[in-house]
Formats: sequence, structure tokens, C-alpha cells
Amino acid sequence: MARSFLGKKLGEFRVLREIGRGSMGIVFEAEQEGLKRRVAVKVLPPSLSVTRTVIQRFLREAQSIAKLSHENIVQIYEIGESENVNWYAMQFVEGKSLDRAFKDRKFSPQDCARIVAASARALFYAHENGIIHRDIKPANLILTYKDKPVITDFGLARPEKAATLTESGALVGTPIYMSPEQVRGDRDHIDRRTDIYSLGVTLYEMLTGTIPFEATSTQEILRKIEAEDPRPIRKVAPHVPRALATICHKALEKELERRYQTAIEFALDLERFLAGEAIQARPMGFSTRMLRRARRHKVITSLVAASIVLGGLVVVQTMRSRTQQRENQLGRYQTVLAEGRAAVESGNTADALLKFTEAIALKPDDATFYVERGKAFYKLSRYEEAIRDFTQALTLDPNQARARVWRGTTMCQEGSPEERSRGFEEVMQVLEQNPDNSECLKVAVNLVMSFARNSARAQREELLKSASRWVQHALELNANDDEALVLQGNLYEEDGVYFRDASLIDLAYANYDKAKRINKQNLQALNLLARSKDSLLPKSTKGAGGATTAGNAPSSWLFTLAAEGLTWAKDRVEVPTDLLSKTASLFVPSTGGTNEPSLAGVDLDQLERLLEQANAAWNEEDYARAIALYQNALVMHPNTLEAHHRIAEYCLGAEHEDLPRARASIDKALAAAPSNLRTLMLAFRVYNAQREPERMKEVIELATKFHPALLTVPDVQEFLRAQGIGDASQTPQSPPSTNDGGASGGSKKQT
Repeated sequence: MARSFLGKKLGEFRVLREIGRGSMGIVFEAEQEGLKRRVAVKVLPPSLSVTRTVIQRFLREAQSIAKLSHENIVQIYEIGESENVNWYAMQFVEGKSLDRAFKDRKFSPQDCARIVAASARALFYAHENGIIHRDIKPANLILTYKDKPVITDFGLARPEKAATLTESGALVGTPIYMSPEQVRGDRDHIDRRTDIYSLGVTLYEMLTGTIPFEATSTQEILRKIEAEDPRPIRKVAPHVPRALATICHKALEKELERRYQTAIEFALDLERFLAGEAIQARPMGFSTRMLRRARRHKVITSLVAASIVLGGLVVVQTMRSRTQQRENQLGRYQTVLAEGRAAVESGNTADALLKFTEAIALKPDDATFYVERGKAFYKLSRYEEAIRDFTQALTLDPNQARARVWRGTTMCQEGSPEERSRGFEEVMQVLEQNPDNSECLKVAVNLVMSFARNSARAQREELLKSASRWVQHALELNANDDEALVLQGNLYEEDGVYFRDASLIDLAYANYDKAKRINKQNLQALNLLARSKDSLLPKSTKGAGGATTAGNAPSSWLFTLAAEGLTWAKDRVEVPTDLLSKTASLFVPSTGGTNEPSLAGVDLDQLERLLEQANAAWNEEDYARAIALYQNALVMHPNTLEAHHRIAEYCLGAEHEDLPRARASIDKALAAAPSNLRTLMLAFRVYNAQREPERMKEVIELATKFHPALLTVPDVQEFLRAQGIGDASQTPQSPPSTNDGGASGGSKKQT
């Protein structure tokens, strides 16, 4: 059968020779003709493709490998089918299988520890990506000529939470290397610890040259795996160091709770042995062995024996505690933590996850590591695992604010509305208790922005108002906080897109650029800057005043009130509650003057419809009709801010330039809303066109007070240089109030 494939092409791979046979087919060496490289091609012969189950298992093996990218796991290149033959191409590993290697040469204990430690780290990586191998054995470990192990043959691999036996209940795997739970057919407990046991058997065989249990039949082997302890390594091979034998026996523990719980713990103990340090594993004491023997023979254990066991446990725990303290003093876990955080900074979240898990293995009672790993899980959208880690951190340290705020954030990502509500409340409680917690401020900003995108307009305004306040406070705590600068840019962009305002998009990009200059490794800033600004405003056309508008703009995009608009409406106007948000959307805040326009008798619904019609006409470039409608809106109420803005913008246009009229409109808007960002931006353009430097200076002063980000606009910078006013770009930025989509701003005190 194998000969029939020689010289045959499978896709772009030409089969050269057979190099091995696995549980699910034949492996050939082949040449990828396009790239002129050697590969290994695994083929499922037609004789084995008789059932859908076999084909699915073969494809599952390929898919399992394809999910993984690790130097000690064979890499897959392509999956295909040619003339009813299923195959996949993978990395060609030069070397020989481990079972052949240790028959040809004798490995030192140190070599054994080094090879198995590398294999354990690779297994840990696979486990963290949800794959359990279930058939670890020397034949499935290829040893390169540099003694680097590479795990192959994932034919029995399954997702960790999937069923672990065939539907008929048949055993899967090679009997000698099976774990006790596999022998028992215990579906619920065949997990990552099963692979640890099989790797432990491999280490035993490498150290002693024999297997842990010898028998004359498969049934006897299976019985011994389930019921008997393996022969002590140092009785079989006295030259093996006691510490290494202890590590191997821990991996071979029949009780899952006594075995290494993760492959990284197994690897770390082997690496401690190689470094000459104290290992975590402890040899089984006399009392424990006697207790096991008593249980096996159903003998009632005496009180004395129980006391011995208890005393032994106390001694073991004390020794473990002392070892842990020594390691903590050496600060090894701090190094691992730093490496994990560096991986997060570089965007390599998967590697960071491995580092934080290693840190937890080194110091399992430190809440910090659980928080860091939980954040890594969160970034990978593995929310269930993230919540588990944050909860564990709070169990270890109930005052861990970071764990509480991140758990609340994660709860908001999925789950029932009640769970999301509880998560949001948890974040808000932390923020209330720690108002100067920069991380909490930034997390809260991200959270409310995600809520705002799916909220009604009035609720959106309230949420973004809070986000704007929080991000500004974060920048007050640290003006060079690049993450906060990016978030502030996100707020500018959010409103720029929502209100189709290109000038706000420019401010957002200015923030991203400043964040990049502060931290060249800020991947979010780099990615945001890499986008074209035009892509944020689709189907754009040029408006009358030269501003960019959008042909697909919503029918109503009202510029909203300054930060305290709703409060003003509630305090000063007798209108039904359901009209308060509409009131806030249409008018500028009151300063308490006696001659200010009153809302009495104003039909707010009619005014909103009028503005919708005006905006629609503007977007259709029917400017004459749009301006007439905006004028009608000002007749209904002279403080309709959007109408002033549009008229000024129209009169700035080259085709119908009317600077005096533009100045009259912007003067009214500036008098009514001196803290409004859009008003300030238009005022600067109008006064610049009118050549009025004194008025421009007044606008600069207002911008410095309310919106320092405006000072980074190129035209403003040019004016400042011409006036000899220094470089305002160093002024800390403050965000626009997002109540008005960037159109109005200022806190109650400013208003």
C-alpha cells in the first residue's frame, strides 16, 4: 500500500519515501515543489477511510496541531484531499523517535530531565490552548540531532472538555503509557493530568531502561496500572538521583490530586533539579505507604497509623512552606512576572499567559499573579477562566481592588443582564472607593464606551460624559499616561464618527500620535494611526463650509448640551420628564441671565423635526433649503446651537462666502456656549478669516481653559508661533464633554 504512494503528488507535495507509521496512517517524506523544501505528509490510506468516524479523527488530529505554534510541537502546513485520499503536510523533523533513541544510546539523568522538561513545557502550551494529547509515549516524541524533543501524532487528541473515550467505551491510547483514569474509563477525570502521567512513564523508561509495570498480558498491565504502585526507580536503577526519582514518582501518582496539576509544575521541578535547587515534590513517606497498603488490602487503620500520617503531613507542609519562602526571597517569581508583563506589552498575550501560569506555580498564594493571568485570559476572550482567576485573587486577598474591577469588567462581557449589571456595579464601587486609581479609571472608561455604543442617545450622552470625566482625571494624575491618551482619542473618535465631524477625528489622531511618542511600544496607538481617516467617515462629500459630512448620516444628529444641561433643564424649566433629554439636546446652558430665551411655549418635538429636515437637506447638499430651515429653528428658539454652527459653516464656504454673517452667528454661539468645543473651533476659523488676532487670542484662552487639545491643531499652532506664544502642544489635553458629541463641554464649575 505504501509503495502505491511513492512518486505520487498530493497537492503540491511529491511523495519520496515512507518514514513511519502512526495510529492514524502512514507518514512519508515529501518535497513541496513550489518552495523546494522537505516536509512530512501523513496519509490516511483508503483502506482506513471506510468510516466517517475514522476520517473525522484524522482531520481532528490535523486541526489540533494547526491550533498550536510551539518549537517543541510539530508544525502543520496544509490539509488536503486528493483522489479520495485524506492527507496533511507538516514540518519535517530530522531525528529519530525517542524510543529508538534511548535504545541506541544511554541518556544521563540530566539528559532525561532536560528532554522531559522541554516536552512538559510544550504539553503545557497545548493544554493552555485546550488540547489534551492522550497518547504521550516515546514513539510520539521525535528527538532532533540537537536533543530537542518535538511532540507528534495528535491522532487521539481532543479538546479538553470533549468526551475522552469512543462511544462504545473502548480504551484509547497505548496500554503501557495509560493513566489509571484512562484504564478505569473515568471520562470526567481524563484531563491534562493524564498527559502528565504518560510523560512520567516516559521519564521512568528513560531513567531505568524498563517500564513501571511488567506483566505477561495487556490485561495484567492494566490491572497493575490501576491497583499497584510502580517499582521504586532507585531499586531498579540505583544511579538515578533521589530528587529526580521523586519527581518521576510524583508524576506517576495514581490519585489525581497528588500528581502534578499542570505540566509547567512538572517542568519547573525538573529544571530545579537541573539547577541544583530544592524541588517541590516530596518522596512518599513510610506512613503514607503503609496507609495505602492498608487501604488496598482493606485493613482497618489504627489510630497510631493515622497519627503517623498526620504527623508526616505536617512535616511535609512545613518543608514545603520553607522551600517556598526561600524561593520567594530569591525573587524568582518576580522575574517571571516581569517577563509576562513584557509579553503583554509586546502584544504576545499567549506567551504572557504561560509566564503568569509559571509564576502561579512558583508562588500560588500571591493574588497578583492571578490578576495578571486573568487579564491575559480576558484579552484572549476566555472570560470564564478570567473570572475564575479574579475570584481566586479575591479569595487570597479580599482587598485586591484590581481583581474586583477586572472581574466586574469581565462579567459585563457575557452572561445575563443581571450578571452584567452586577459586574458594572462592582466596577463603580471600586471607582467610588478608589477615585485616584488610574487603572480603574481607564477600565471604567472602556466599559462605559462599550455600553454607550449600544445605548439610546440620551443614555449614550450620560455614559460618555462620565467617561470623559474619568479619562481627564487619569491624565491629571499622569499627563504622560499613553493608555489614557489613547482612550481620550477614542472618545474624540467616537463623537467624530457619531456626528460625522472630521475635526474631531483629527483631534483623536493627535492623541494617538502623542501616545505613540510617549510609548513606542503602544500597539493600540500604532494600530489606530495605521488606519486611514477617510475610512471612518464613509461616503463622504464636501459640505458648504468645506467641512466633511456624510451622505449616509442619520436623520437626526443633534449637537447636545454642555455637561450640566440636564441639571439646568430640571432646575429651571417646567417640562415633562420625558422631554428633558430632548431639551438637553437642543439648547446651550443657562447662565442665569434675566434676558435669556425661555422654553415656555416651545414645541420641542417640532423643533427636533425641523432640525432633522435641515440636517437631511444639508447632507443632500441642498444648502439653501438647509439654511432656511436652520433660520426657522432660530426663530423658534435663538439658542439652538446647531443652527448657529451650520450657518457659520455655510457662510465660510468659498462658493457663498459671507464672513460678516458667519461672524454674527459664531459671536452668538460663543456668547451662549464659551466652553463648547465645536463653537471654539468654528470661532477660530471665522476670526482667522476676518484677520482678528485679538478675538483669536480670546478663543485660545477659552481653549486653554476648556479644551487644550484644540491647541494641537496645525492652524492654531501656526498662529501661536506667529504671535510668539510658545509651544502649546505641551499643555496637558482635556477631552470634550461627550454629552454633546464634542460639541459642548465644561463642568458645572466651568459653566
